Amino acid sequence: MPAIDINRGTTGIALPAEISREIWGKTVEQSAVMRLARRIDLPGAGLEIQLVTGEPTAAWTAETDAKPVSTHTFSTKTMKGYTLAVIEPFSNQFRRDKMALYDELVRRLPYAIGKKFDETVFFGTAPGTGFDTLASATAVNLTTDPWAGLVAADAAVSAADGILNGWAISPQAKSILLAKKDNQGRPLFVDSVAQGSIPALLGQDAYITKHVYKAASGSGTAPVLGFAGDWTSAVYGVVEGIKIDISDQATLTIGESQVNLWERNMFAVRAEIEVGFVAKDADQFVQLVGETVAGTPAGGGE
Repeated sequence: MPAIDINRGTTGIALPAEISREIWGKTVEQSAVMRLARRIDLPGAGLEIQLVTGEPTAAWTAETDAKPVSTHTFSTKTMKGYTLAVIEPFSNQFRRDKMALYDELVRRLPYAIGKKFDETVFFGTAPGTGFDTLASATAVNLTTDPWAGLVAADAAVSAADGILNGWAISPQAKSILLAKKDNQGRPLFVDSVAQGSIPALLGQDAYITKHVYKAASGSGTAPVLGFAGDWTSAVYGVVEGIKIDISDQATLTIGESQVNLWERNMFAVRAEIEVGFVAKDADQFVQLVGETVAGTPAGGGE
C-alpha cells in the first residue's frame, strides 16, 4: 500500500529545512451563519424553542368602557444538534520536521466545519429533523439591476413580516456591486475608490464570504451570489464548542482501505462539533442570484 497523506513527501509541500513561522495561504473564513444568527446553548437531547408569532393589540376606550383583552400568539420549534466532524491523518515525521505547517493545518480544521455548516444551512439537505435550512428562500435577481434587486430583497423580507438586518454576499456579488455607478460615474455602493469593499447595503452590515456562493448547476438554473434576511429570527445552537482530539492508536478508513495509525507510525487529528440551526420563517430570507443559464429570467428584482 502506498504512503498515506499527509507525510513529508506529500505533493504540494515544498518548504525549506527551517520552516518560517509565517505560512502564507488563503484567509480562513469564519462561518457566515454563526456570525449573523444568534447563538444559544443546546442540550444534548435537543431543545424546544418558544417563538412569538403575534403581539397583543391595544385599542382606545371611552371612560368606563371595558378595556380590550388581547394576547400574544406563539409557537414552538424543536432544535436538535447533529455532529459535524473531520479527521486528518499525519505522519509523526511530518509533525516533527514541518511543525509550523502542521500547526497551521490543525488551526484550519475547525474552519472546514464552519464551511460545511454554512453550505448545509444555505444550500443543503438537513442532517435530520429539528434542523432548518434556507435552501427554499425566495430568489431575487441581483445582476440585472443591482439597486432594484437589493430593494426587492428588502421588500420580500418585509412582506414576510421581517426586517432585513444583515447581508451575506459572495466576492462575486461584491464585484457586481462595486461596478455599479450613479449617473455621474461615481461608485454607488462605496464612499470612495480607496474603500474597496461593501461595508453596508441599505443601511445594514454586509458580510463578505465565499460560503454563500453556489455556481449554476445547468440550464435553467442561476448562480447564488448571497443571502439576506431577518437574522433575529435565526438561531444556531451548540452542545459544546469545537473539540480537537488526537489519536495514534485508532484504525481509520481511508478510501477503501483500513489504516492502523500505530502500525504506520502515524496519528490523526479529529475536529468535531455538535450543532443545530432553526429559523422562525424561511420566507424572511432571500437568495441573491445571478442571471439564469440559457437566458431564462431569474426570479425577483425585476
